[in-house]
Amino acid sequence: MSRAKTKTKKIVHKTIAQAPHNAIVPRSIVEQTKAFTAPRGRLEMGGVLVGHVDEEGNNVVVAGLFPRQTEATPGYCEFEGKWMTIACAAADHANESVTSIDGSHVPTIRIIGWIHTHPGLDIFLSGIDIATYQQMLKFTPDGRFVAVVVDPLTAKDGVFLTPDMPNTFSSAKGKAKLCATLRERYLSFLAKMESVREKKGREEMPFIITGDLHRDHVSRGFVDDFMLNNLDSIHYTKLEVNGLKEHIEELYGQLAGIKGEMTELATQTAKIGEISRSSRENGVSLKVAEGSLKNSQMDISALSSNIEDLVKSNREHSLMISGLNSKARVAETRIDGEISSMINDHIELEERQEADRRNIMRAHSILSDLERSVEDQRAKNLQLSDVVEKIGSQARSKPPESRKQMERREWDELARKLEQGQPNREILREHFGLIAMNQRFCAVALKRIRKKPQATSNPDKIERKRWQQLSIPEFFYGFLGKFYGSCEGLLPQSMKPGHIEKT
Repeated sequence: MSRAKTKTKKIVHKTIAQAPHNAIVPRSIVEQTKAFTAPRGRLEMGGVLVGHVDEEGNNVVVAGLFPRQTEATPGYCEFEGKWMTIACAAADHANESVTSIDGSHVPTIRIIGWIHTHPGLDIFLSGIDIATYQQMLKFTPDGRFVAVVVDPLTAKDGVFLTPDMPNTFSSAKGKAKLCATLRERYLSFLAKMESVREKKGREEMPFIITGDLHRDHVSRGFVDDFMLNNLDSIHYTKLEVNGLKEHIEELYGQLAGIKGEMTELATQTAKIGEISRSSRENGVSLKVAEGSLKNSQMDISALSSNIEDLVKSNREHSLMISGLNSKARVAETRIDGEISSMINDHIELEERQEADRRNIMRAHSILSDLERSVEDQRAKNLQLSDVVEKIGSQARSKPPESRKQMERREWDELARKLEQGQPNREILREHFGLIAMNQRFCAVALKRIRKKPQATSNPDKIERKRWQQLSIPEFFYGFLGKFYGSCEGLLPQSMKPGHIEKT
């Protein structure tokens, strides 16, 4: 009989008559529950089950937890209702944090049921269980809730689909089909419950039911509750078997005492027979013998009654001893099987951990290579940055002067020297190349810029005199005017032919 202690709320639900939904409860849920509750002896324990509704409409149980029991007796157990809220919040967190990559629909995980034990009481729903079941159903929006009862002492279990049939149940069976996203959601839920236990302490949540996800959960570095409690269960079973053996030895001792008493009674009966024979021979002491015989007969009747009781007790003890021996053999066989299964699981877990270590080393090697590649790339980026900086500095520096710019600057300098009245020889020597390429134009420029008023009125004579002052060879005049057109656009405004003609 189990109950979750919750605050009562007035909730109105529409009662809809419908057939109970089928349930899938893996055997691992029951086995882990037995491993945890068996060492508690005949004290009842209660917990919460978490699962989902699959595509076929089945209530699927995948995980759960056993919180600290506020009350635990051989016929009743109770835990705080806050654990239902905590489990519901952890399920919501898992649903929000883990979503489908391809956008496909994934069932949401939720509180799907409640589990408790009936140690040595067989499988059924008591009156308190029925009331608790009905109360749980009121808090579910769709009327989906499963009750699981486990007897850890007789290795029995039952799955109940409705509180209306307290004696109708089926054994836990089936396997939860989980896609990658749904499996990751349940592992996220279990990790959240581990963090809650780390904050509140192991005594507040002594056991987390991992079901078929046991190996995945342990491989992520969490404590193996199932193995720890299984070892405790084996130790408790051995102690119980040793106690049964001691009780059997005590019963054998009692049987030996009964046999001794029966031997003593036989001796006394023989003595009484001798007394009877002597009393018949001795008539004088007949009355005394008769009195002694009556007393002996009374003693014999009492002894016979005691012998019958002892024989009956011996028969009962023999039956009890036979049953205890049978239970001890079954317990030893079960213990041997569980130890073998635990050893196989431990070996397989070590193999998986070794594989995980190899994968971690491989990933570490890949990360080291990536780090080296990043360092090499960083060095190349620095070199590229230097090159870009140099290119930028070169781009910001003043570009070299073009040929036309150089010619334009030389024309400006030539014009300035002509305007300043520098001697013709120096101008010819310094700018011979420019004058040779633009002979005719330079001749006109020299003529116009150096033109001065003359006293004579003979223009030919004055012109001849000015060109004689230039001291330019006669062959130079034959080439004047052949090449000046190519750099006309580079001349300053004052030296362009049109401007010179106007002046």
